[in-house]
Amino acid sequence: MSCVKVPAIRRFENLAHVNGLSPVLVQDHYTLYQGYVQKAHELCQLHGQAVRQKRSATETDLRNLKRDLTFTLAAVRNHELYFSLLGIHELDCPQMLSESIKTDFGSFDNFISDLTRTALSTHGWVFTVLDHHSNHLINITSAQNGQFPMWNATPIIVIDMADHAYYYDYGSHRAEYLNVLIKNLNWQNVAANLQSAMDAMKAAGLPSASVENHTAAEPHSTAVSPTLELDSSLAVGV
Repeated sequence: MSCVKVPAIRRFENLAHVNGLSPVLVQDHYTLYQGYVQKAHELCQLHGQAVRQKRSATETDLRNLKRDLTFTLAAVRNHELYFSLLGIHELDCPQMLSESIKTDFGSFDNFISDLTRTALSTHGWVFTVLDHHSNHLINITSAQNGQFPMWNATPIIVIDMADHAYYYDYGSHRAEYLNVLIKNLNWQNVAANLQSAMDAMKAAGLPSASVENHTAAEPHSTAVSPTLELDSSLAVGV
């Protein structure tokens, strides 16, 4: 018996085009992800063996196995979304996404400010999610893999703020790393993630008025400044 189907290790050709992160750091980070996928496969096999033994679910070995599996699967999926958004430089933010950001944050600059301040407040993960209860985009954090902070929310942006994501290149200068990450975001892919989240809401039968708060995709776009820099004050308290 298997717990979940763990996909094969994904290749991210786009990572070869990341600017501002060294090939050594990118390769080391990708190798870490490969290890998580391999570990997930091992844990699923152990899970099947534990379930077949039909022991109590409160028994320590099964409880620990469930905990490790949750952590590892979350690490796989977080890294896959993080990697998928990098390296292909689409500076045009599609209108559907830019209008949604403007609706929920007032302006794109406000969104970036909130995203970066949120990111600098954590040493885990930062997510921009579509909250399906309010149908608003919000930025939230997670201290570590396996601790996604809320239900009924779909991540459209994921940024890794763990040391391994930046320390080799930037040391403790986390704001510099964030500048680089934001400049590498593929906004077309972010918009596609938002559209998928909205489609899922409709498929789930949520009231159409809720979904209509975010406009349908249009061919027009808004340019994202390639020279965006974080204010040094954002690093205070890090």
